[in-house]
Amino acid sequence: MSNQSIQVFKFGGASLQNMEHIRKVINIIRKHSSHHESLLIVLSAAGKSTNYFEEILHLWIKHDKNVLQRFDTLIAAYYLNILHAYREEIKPDNRFKQFYREASLLLQNPAPDDEALAYDMLVSYGELLTSSLIHQILRLEGFNMLWQDARKILKTDRHHRAGKVNWDISKQNVDHYLAKKLSQSMVITQGFIASDDLDQNITLGREGSDYSAALFAAMLNAESVTVWKDVPGLMTADPHLYHNAVLIDTVSYRDAIEMTYYGAKIIHPKTLKPLENKQIPLFVKAFDSPDSEGTKICKLADLDKKIPPVCVSKQDQVLIRLSTLDLSFVSEEHLGIIYTHFARHRIKLNMARVTAISFDACFDYVAALFDSIVSGLSKYFKIEEIHHLDLLTFIEYDLPTIEKIRTNKEVVLEEKNERVAHILIKH
Repeated sequence: MSNQSIQVFKFGGASLQNMEHIRKVINIIRKHSSHHESLLIVLSAAGKSTNYFEEILHLWIKHDKNVLQRFDTLIAAYYLNILHAYREEIKPDNRFKQFYREASLLLQNPAPDDEALAYDMLVSYGELLTSSLIHQILRLEGFNMLWQDARKILKTDRHHRAGKVNWDISKQNVDHYLAKKLSQSMVITQGFIASDDLDQNITLGREGSDYSAALFAAMLNAESVTVWKDVPGLMTADPHLYHNAVLIDTVSYRDAIEMTYYGAKIIHPKTLKPLENKQIPLFVKAFDSPDSEGTKICKLADLDKKIPPVCVSKQDQVLIRLSTLDLSFVSEEHLGIIYTHFARHRIKLNMARVTAISFDACFDYVAALFDSIVSGLSKYFKIEEIHHLDLLTFIEYDLPTIEKIRTNKEVVLEEKNERVAHILIKH
Protein backbone atom coordinates (compact mmCIF):
# COMPACT_ATOMS: atom_id res chain seq x y z
CA MET A 1 0.00 0.00 0.00
CA SER A 2 1.35 3.44 -0.93
CA ASN A 3 2.16 6.06 1.64
CA GLN A 4 -0.42 8.74 0.74
CA SER A 5 1.62 11.51 2.42
CA ILE A 6 4.70 11.26 0.19
CA GLN A 7 5.09 12.65 -3.29
CA VAL A 8 8.29 12.81 -5.32
CA PHE A 9 8.97 15.79 -7.61
CA LYS A 10 11.89 15.65 -10.00
CA PHE A 11 13.08 18.84 -11.69
CA GLY A 12 15.35 18.64 -14.73
CA GLY A 13 18.18 20.93 -15.76
CA ALA A 14 15.99 23.10 -18.02
CA SER A 15 13.80 24.10 -15.06
CA LEU A 16 16.89 25.20 -13.09
CA GLN A 17 18.93 26.98 -15.75
CA ASN A 18 18.11 30.54 -14.66
CA MET A 19 16.30 32.43 -11.92
CA GLU A 20 13.21 33.00 -14.07
CA HIS A 21 12.71 29.24 -14.34
CA ILE A 22 13.63 28.64 -10.71
CA ARG A 23 10.88 31.03 -9.62
CA LYS A 24 8.42 28.79 -11.46
CA VAL A 25 9.84 25.82 -9.58
CA ILE A 26 9.41 27.70 -6.30
CA ASN A 27 5.76 28.39 -7.15
CA ILE A 28 5.15 24.71 -7.94
CA ILE A 29 6.68 23.63 -4.63
CA ARG A 30 4.77 26.30 -2.70
CA LYS A 31 1.46 25.27 -4.23
CA HIS A 32 1.92 21.56 -3.58
CA SER A 33 3.60 21.82 -0.19
CA SER A 34 0.36 23.02 1.38
CA HIS A 35 -1.30 19.78 0.33
CA HIS A 36 1.62 17.35 0.66
CA GLU A 37 3.98 18.21 3.50
CA SER A 38 6.10 15.09 2.86
CA LEU A 39 7.58 16.12 -0.46
CA LEU A 40 10.86 14.72 -1.79
CA ILE A 41 12.48 16.98 -4.40
CA VAL A 42 15.04 15.37 -6.70
CA LEU A 43 17.22 17.69 -8.80
CA SER A 44 19.34 17.35 -11.90
CA ALA A 45 22.34 19.60 -12.47
CA ALA A 46 21.37 23.15 -13.45
CA GLY A 47 20.98 23.95 -17.14
CA LYS A 48 23.61 22.33 -19.33
CA SER A 49 26.21 22.31 -16.57
CA THR A 50 26.73 18.53 -16.93
CA ASN A 51 27.95 19.18 -20.46
CA TYR A 52 30.36 21.81 -19.14
CA PHE A 53 31.61 19.43 -16.45
CA GLU A 54 32.30 16.91 -19.20
CA GLU A 55 34.33 19.54 -21.06
CA ILE A 56 36.27 20.24 -17.85
CA LEU A 57 36.79 16.50 -17.44
CA HIS A 58 38.39 16.38 -20.89
CA LEU A 59 40.76 19.22 -19.94
CA TRP A 60 41.58 17.51 -16.64
CA ILE A 61 42.45 14.25 -18.35
CA LYS A 62 44.66 16.11 -20.86
CA HIS A 63 46.47 17.93 -18.00
CA ASP A 64 45.36 21.26 -19.50
CA LYS A 65 46.67 24.17 -17.42
CA ASN A 66 43.42 26.10 -17.97
CA VAL A 67 41.21 23.52 -16.26
CA LEU A 68 40.79 25.49 -13.01
CA GLN A 69 40.03 28.70 -14.88
CA ARG A 70 37.37 26.86 -16.91
CA PHE A 71 35.88 25.44 -13.72
CA ASP A 72 35.67 28.90 -12.14
CA THR A 73 33.97 30.18 -15.30
CA LEU A 74 31.39 27.42 -14.94
CA ILE A 75 30.75 28.28 -11.31
CA ALA A 76 30.27 31.95 -12.17
CA ALA A 77 28.10 31.31 -15.20
CA TYR A 78 25.78 28.66 -13.83
CA TYR A 79 25.67 29.07 -10.09
CA LEU A 80 26.78 32.46 -8.80
CA ASN A 81 24.80 34.24 -11.52
CA ILE A 82 21.66 32.43 -10.38
CA LEU A 83 22.26 33.41 -6.77
CA HIS A 84 22.98 37.04 -7.70
CA ALA A 85 19.83 37.14 -9.84
CA TYR A 86 17.87 36.00 -6.79
CA ARG A 87 19.36 38.56 -4.43
CA GLU A 88 22.52 40.42 -5.33
CA GLU A 89 23.78 40.63 -1.75
CA ILE A 90 23.42 36.87 -1.01
CA LYS A 91 26.61 34.79 -0.84
CA PRO A 92 26.83 31.01 -1.32
CA ASP A 93 26.32 29.04 1.88
CA ASN A 94 28.93 26.82 3.55
CA ARG A 95 27.76 23.62 1.89
CA PHE A 96 28.13 25.12 -1.58
CA LYS A 97 31.57 26.48 -0.67
CA GLN A 98 32.65 23.07 0.62
CA PHE A 99 31.69 21.33 -2.63
CA TYR A 100 33.41 24.07 -4.62
CA ARG A 101 36.61 23.55 -2.60
CA GLU A 102 36.44 19.78 -3.03
CA ALA A 103 36.05 20.02 -6.81
CA SER A 104 38.84 22.62 -7.09
CA LEU A 105 41.19 20.45 -5.05
CA LEU A 106 40.31 17.46 -7.22
CA LEU A 107 41.27 19.37 -10.36
CA GLN A 108 44.61 20.41 -8.86
CA ASN A 109 45.67 16.75 -8.80
CA PRO A 110 46.26 14.47 -11.80
CA ALA A 111 43.20 12.73 -13.16
CA PRO A 112 43.09 8.95 -12.63
CA ASP A 113 43.90 6.78 -15.64
CA ASP A 114 40.44 5.24 -15.50
CA GLU A 115 38.34 7.77 -17.41
CA ALA A 116 35.04 6.41 -16.08
CA LEU A 117 36.33 6.82 -12.51
CA ALA A 118 37.46 10.37 -13.30
CA TYR A 119 34.03 11.11 -14.77
CA ASP A 120 32.18 10.05 -11.63
CA MET A 121 34.63 11.82 -9.33
CA LEU A 122 34.13 15.16 -11.09
CA VAL A 123 30.76 15.28 -12.85
CA SER A 124 28.84 14.38 -9.66
CA TYR A 125 29.56 17.91 -8.40
CA GLY A 126 27.02 19.29 -10.88
CA GLU A 127 24.17 17.81 -8.87
CA LEU A 128 25.78 18.55 -5.50
CA LEU A 129 26.37 22.23 -6.28
CA THR A 130 22.93 22.65 -7.84
CA SER A 131 21.05 21.07 -4.94
CA SER A 132 23.04 23.12 -2.43
CA LEU A 133 22.20 26.34 -4.26
CA ILE A 134 18.49 25.56 -4.71
CA HIS A 135 18.24 24.43 -1.07
CA GLN A 136 19.71 27.76 0.04
CA ILE A 137 17.21 29.69 -2.11
CA LEU A 138 14.24 27.64 -0.89
CA ARG A 139 15.25 28.18 2.72
CA LEU A 140 15.46 31.93 2.07
CA GLU A 141 11.96 31.66 0.59
CA GLY A 142 10.75 30.38 3.96
CA PHE A 143 10.44 26.65 3.25
CA ASN A 144 11.13 24.14 6.01
CA MET A 145 13.53 22.12 3.90
CA LEU A 146 16.23 19.54 4.71
CA TRP A 147 19.11 18.65 2.36
CA GLN A 148 20.09 15.02 1.78
CA ASP A 149 23.22 13.67 0.09
CA ALA A 150 21.96 10.99 -2.32
CA ARG A 151 25.34 9.24 -2.12
CA LYS A 152 24.53 8.31 1.49
CA ILE A 153 21.30 6.64 0.38
CA LEU A 154 21.75 4.93 -2.99
CA LYS A 155 24.48 2.29 -2.95
CA THR A 156 25.72 0.56 -6.08
CA ASP A 157 28.35 -1.80 -7.40
CA ARG A 158 31.69 -0.33 -8.52
CA HIS A 159 30.79 0.08 -12.18
CA HIS A 160 31.48 3.73 -12.91
CA ARG A 161 29.09 5.70 -15.14
CA ALA A 162 26.51 2.89 -15.02
CA GLY A 163 26.22 1.79 -11.41
CA LYS A 164 23.86 -1.08 -10.58
CA VAL A 165 21.87 -0.19 -7.47
CA ASN A 166 21.99 -2.51 -4.46
CA TRP A 167 18.30 -2.46 -3.57
CA ASP A 168 18.54 -4.01 -0.11
CA ILE A 169 21.24 -1.68 1.26
CA SER A 170 19.69 1.37 -0.42
CA LYS A 171 16.26 0.51 1.00
CA GLN A 172 17.74 0.24 4.52
CA ASN A 173 19.29 3.70 4.05
CA VAL A 174 15.99 5.13 2.83
CA ASP A 175 14.21 3.78 5.90
CA HIS A 176 16.91 4.91 8.32
CA TYR A 177 17.73 8.37 6.94
CA LEU A 178 15.35 9.61 4.27
CA ALA A 179 12.00 8.48 5.67
CA LYS A 180 12.84 10.03 9.04
CA LYS A 181 13.71 13.37 7.45
CA LEU A 182 10.51 13.32 5.40
CA SER A 183 8.50 12.88 8.58
CA GLN A 184 9.92 16.23 9.72
CA SER A 185 9.83 18.35 6.56
CA MET A 186 10.32 18.46 2.82
CA VAL A 187 13.66 17.07 1.63
CA ILE A 188 15.79 18.07 -1.34
CA THR A 189 18.31 15.64 -2.85
CA GLN A 190 20.15 14.84 -6.06
CA GLY A 191 19.40 12.59 -8.99
CA PHE A 192 21.99 10.77 -11.09
CA ILE A 193 24.53 10.18 -8.30
CA ALA A 194 25.16 7.38 -5.82
CA SER A 195 28.19 5.71 -4.21
CA ASP A 196 29.74 2.26 -3.95
CA ASP A 197 30.85 0.27 -0.91
CA LEU A 198 34.08 2.32 -0.81
CA ASP A 199 32.05 5.56 -0.77
CA GLN A 200 33.36 6.48 -4.20
CA ASN A 201 31.09 8.57 -6.42
CA ILE A 202 29.08 6.50 -8.90
CA THR A 203 26.71 7.85 -11.56
CA LEU A 204 23.66 5.99 -12.83
CA GLY A 205 23.98 6.74 -16.54
CA ARG A 206 23.40 9.92 -18.54
CA GLU A 207 20.00 11.47 -17.77
CA GLY A 208 19.74 9.14 -14.77
CA SER A 209 18.00 11.61 -12.44
CA ASP A 210 14.57 10.29 -13.44
CA TYR A 211 15.74 6.84 -12.42
CA SER A 212 16.88 8.16 -9.03
CA ALA A 213 13.44 9.69 -8.45
CA ALA A 214 11.77 6.37 -9.31
CA LEU A 215 14.05 4.45 -6.96
CA PHE A 216 13.37 6.82 -4.08
CA ALA A 217 9.62 6.65 -4.74
CA ALA A 218 9.56 2.85 -4.88
CA MET A 219 11.60 2.50 -1.69
CA LEU A 220 9.37 5.03 0.09
CA ASN A 221 6.12 3.54 -1.28
CA ALA A 222 5.28 7.04 -2.45
CA GLU A 223 1.89 8.13 -3.74
CA SER A 224 3.25 9.34 -7.10
CA VAL A 225 6.21 10.75 -9.00
CA THR A 226 5.98 13.94 -11.06
CA VAL A 227 8.76 14.69 -13.52
CA TRP A 228 8.75 18.38 -14.46
CA LYS A 229 10.07 18.92 -17.99
CA ASP A 230 10.25 21.62 -20.66
CA VAL A 231 7.61 19.80 -22.76
CA PRO A 232 3.88 19.31 -22.00
CA GLY A 233 4.24 15.57 -21.44
CA LEU A 234 4.78 12.42 -23.48
CA MET A 235 4.31 13.30 -27.14
CA THR A 236 3.71 11.26 -30.28
CA ALA A 237 7.03 12.64 -31.57
CA ASP A 238 9.74 15.06 -30.52
CA PRO A 239 7.96 18.45 -30.77
CA HIS A 240 11.30 20.14 -31.47
CA LEU A 241 11.58 18.02 -34.65
CA TYR A 242 7.94 17.44 -35.66
CA HIS A 243 5.56 20.40 -35.31
CA ASN A 244 2.46 18.18 -35.59
CA ALA A 245 3.32 16.08 -32.50
CA VAL A 246 0.42 15.75 -30.05
CA LEU A 247 0.20 14.98 -26.34
CA ILE A 248 -0.56 11.47 -25.09
CA ASP A 249 -2.71 11.97 -22.00
CA THR A 250 -2.53 8.45 -20.55
CA VAL A 251 -0.24 5.55 -21.37
CA SER A 252 0.42 2.16 -19.80
CA TYR A 253 3.72 1.25 -18.18
CA ARG A 254 4.18 -1.33 -20.92
CA ASP A 255 3.82 1.11 -23.80
CA ALA A 256 5.92 3.78 -22.06
CA ILE A 257 8.69 1.25 -21.40
CA GLU A 258 8.63 0.30 -25.08
CA MET A 259 8.86 3.95 -26.11
CA THR A 260 11.83 4.59 -23.80
CA TYR A 261 13.51 1.38 -24.96
CA TYR A 262 13.42 2.66 -28.52
CA GLY A 263 14.83 6.02 -27.50
CA ALA A 264 12.08 8.37 -26.27
CA LYS A 265 14.14 10.96 -24.38
CA ILE A 266 11.40 12.28 -22.14
CA ILE A 267 11.99 9.53 -19.53
CA HIS A 268 15.14 7.60 -18.63
CA PRO A 269 14.74 3.98 -19.85
CA LYS A 270 15.21 2.42 -16.40
CA THR A 271 12.78 4.74 -14.66
CA LEU A 272 9.52 2.92 -15.20
CA LYS A 273 10.19 -0.59 -13.91
CA PRO A 274 10.56 0.30 -10.17
CA LEU A 275 7.32 2.29 -10.42
CA GLU A 276 5.45 -0.47 -12.23
CA ASN A 277 6.54 -2.98 -9.58
CA LYS A 278 4.92 -0.81 -6.88
CA GLN A 279 2.06 0.49 -9.07
CA ILE A 280 3.15 4.10 -8.48
CA PRO A 281 1.85 6.44 -11.21
CA LEU A 282 4.30 8.73 -13.00
CA PHE A 283 3.16 12.16 -14.18
CA VAL A 284 5.12 14.06 -16.83
CA LYS A 285 4.28 17.78 -16.79
CA ALA A 286 5.61 21.12 -18.02
CA PHE A 287 7.21 23.25 -15.30
CA ASP A 288 6.15 26.45 -17.11
CA SER A 289 2.52 25.26 -17.33
CA PRO A 290 1.99 23.42 -14.04
CA ASP A 291 -1.82 23.41 -14.19
CA SER A 292 -1.91 21.52 -17.49
CA GLU A 293 -2.80 17.83 -17.37
CA GLY A 294 0.42 16.42 -18.81
CA THR A 295 0.79 12.66 -19.24
CA LYS A 296 -0.05 9.98 -16.71
CA ILE A 297 1.85 6.69 -16.94
CA CYS A 298 0.13 3.97 -14.96
CA LYS A 299 -1.44 0.52 -15.03
CA LEU A 300 -4.35 0.51 -17.46
CA ALA A 301 -7.30 -1.83 -17.02
CA ASP A 302 -7.74 -2.00 -20.77
CA LEU A 303 -4.48 -3.58 -21.88
CA ASP A 304 -5.69 -3.59 -25.48
CA LYS A 305 -5.98 0.19 -25.59
CA LYS A 306 -3.60 1.30 -28.30
CA ILE A 307 -1.45 4.39 -28.15
CA PRO A 308 -1.64 6.70 -31.18
CA PRO A 309 1.08 6.30 -33.81
CA VAL A 310 4.38 7.35 -32.23
CA CYS A 311 7.70 8.32 -33.81
CA VAL A 312 10.85 8.11 -31.68
CA SER A 313 14.02 9.70 -33.05
CA LYS A 314 17.54 8.81 -31.93
CA GLN A 315 20.32 10.97 -33.32
CA ASP A 316 24.11 10.47 -33.34
CA GLN A 317 23.86 6.87 -34.44
CA VAL A 318 26.58 4.79 -36.08
CA LEU A 319 26.33 1.55 -38.06
CA ILE A 320 29.13 -0.97 -38.29
CA ARG A 321 28.87 -3.76 -40.85
CA LEU A 322 30.89 -6.80 -39.85
CA SER A 323 31.94 -9.54 -42.27
CA THR A 324 34.20 -12.50 -41.58
CA LEU A 325 37.84 -12.19 -42.58
CA ASP A 326 37.67 -15.36 -44.71
CA LEU A 327 34.22 -14.53 -46.20
CA SER A 328 32.68 -17.56 -44.48
CA PHE A 329 29.10 -17.57 -43.22
CA VAL A 330 28.28 -15.71 -40.00
CA SER A 331 27.98 -18.55 -37.49
CA GLU A 332 26.76 -18.86 -33.90
CA GLU A 333 30.39 -18.58 -32.81
CA HIS A 334 30.74 -15.26 -34.62
CA LEU A 335 27.51 -13.97 -33.07
CA GLY A 336 28.81 -14.96 -29.63
CA ILE A 337 31.97 -12.90 -30.16
CA ILE A 338 29.96 -9.87 -31.34
CA TYR A 339 27.43 -9.86 -28.50
CA THR A 340 30.13 -10.52 -25.90
CA HIS A 341 32.03 -7.43 -27.04
CA PHE A 342 28.96 -5.22 -26.90
CA ALA A 343 27.96 -6.59 -23.50
CA ARG A 344 31.46 -6.04 -22.10
CA HIS A 345 31.26 -2.35 -23.04
CA ARG A 346 27.62 -2.11 -21.92
CA ILE A 347 26.56 -0.89 -25.34
CA LYS A 348 22.93 -1.46 -26.25
CA LEU A 349 22.26 -2.34 -29.87
CA ASN A 350 19.47 -0.15 -31.18
CA MET A 351 19.14 -2.14 -34.37
CA ALA A 352 20.77 -5.33 -35.65
CA ARG A 353 20.51 -7.47 -38.76
CA VAL A 354 22.17 -10.76 -39.63
CA THR A 355 22.69 -11.96 -43.19
CA ALA A 356 24.58 -14.99 -44.44
CA ILE A 357 27.92 -13.14 -44.62
CA SER A 358 27.48 -9.97 -42.54
CA PHE A 359 26.19 -8.51 -39.29
CA ASP A 360 24.88 -4.94 -39.11
CA ALA A 361 24.93 -3.23 -35.70
CA CYS A 362 23.49 0.22 -35.01
CA PHE A 363 24.16 1.94 -31.67
CA ASP A 364 24.70 5.32 -30.01
CA TYR A 365 27.98 6.90 -31.04
CA VAL A 366 30.27 7.55 -28.05
CA ALA A 367 33.81 8.26 -29.25
CA ALA A 368 35.83 6.46 -26.55
CA LEU A 369 33.60 3.38 -26.51
CA PHE A 370 33.37 3.27 -30.29
CA ASP A 371 37.14 3.17 -30.78
CA SER A 372 37.45 0.45 -28.17
CA ILE A 373 34.78 -1.84 -29.59
CA VAL A 374 35.96 -1.43 -33.18
CA SER A 375 39.50 -2.22 -32.09
CA GLY A 376 38.35 -5.40 -30.36
CA LEU A 377 36.12 -6.64 -33.18
CA SER A 378 38.68 -5.89 -35.91
CA LYS A 379 40.63 -8.94 -34.74
CA TYR A 380 37.82 -11.15 -35.99
CA PHE A 381 35.98 -9.17 -38.67
CA LYS A 382 36.34 -6.78 -41.55
CA ILE A 383 34.52 -3.62 -40.50
CA GLU A 384 32.71 -0.99 -42.55
CA GLU A 385 31.65 2.16 -40.67
CA ILE A 386 28.73 4.47 -41.52
CA HIS A 387 28.49 7.60 -39.37
CA HIS A 388 26.09 10.55 -38.94
CA LEU A 389 22.86 8.56 -38.86
CA ASP A 390 19.42 9.02 -37.33
CA LEU A 391 17.28 6.09 -36.22
CA LEU A 392 13.53 6.60 -36.54
CA THR A 393 11.30 4.10 -34.76
CA PHE A 394 7.57 4.08 -35.48
CA ILE A 395 5.25 2.35 -33.00
CA GLU A 396 1.68 1.50 -34.12
CA TYR A 397 2.73 2.95 -37.45
CA ASP A 398 0.79 3.51 -40.65
CA LEU A 399 2.46 3.13 -44.04
CA PRO A 400 1.56 6.59 -45.46
CA THR A 401 3.34 8.27 -42.52
CA ILE A 402 6.46 6.17 -43.05
CA GLU A 403 6.50 6.87 -46.78
CA LYS A 404 6.19 10.59 -46.12
CA ILE A 405 9.12 10.51 -43.66
CA ARG A 406 11.26 8.52 -46.12
CA THR A 407 10.79 11.01 -48.94
CA ASN A 408 14.11 12.49 -50.07
CA LYS A 409 15.99 10.58 -47.34
CA GLU A 410 18.85 8.13 -47.86
CA VAL A 411 17.73 4.96 -46.08
CA VAL A 412 20.65 2.85 -44.82
CA LEU A 413 18.68 0.09 -43.10
CA GLU A 414 15.01 -0.70 -42.56
CA GLU A 415 13.05 -3.31 -40.61
CA LYS A 416 9.33 -3.75 -39.89
CA ASN A 417 6.97 -6.00 -38.01
CA GLU A 418 3.23 -5.62 -37.51
CA ARG A 419 3.60 -2.94 -34.80
CA VAL A 420 7.08 -1.42 -35.05
CA ALA A 421 9.17 -0.09 -37.91
CA HIS A 422 12.82 1.00 -37.72
CA ILE A 423 14.35 3.23 -40.40
CA LEU A 424 18.01 4.24 -40.25
CA ILE A 425 18.70 7.32 -42.35
CA LYS A 426 21.62 9.56 -43.21
CA HIS A 427 21.56 13.13 -41.92
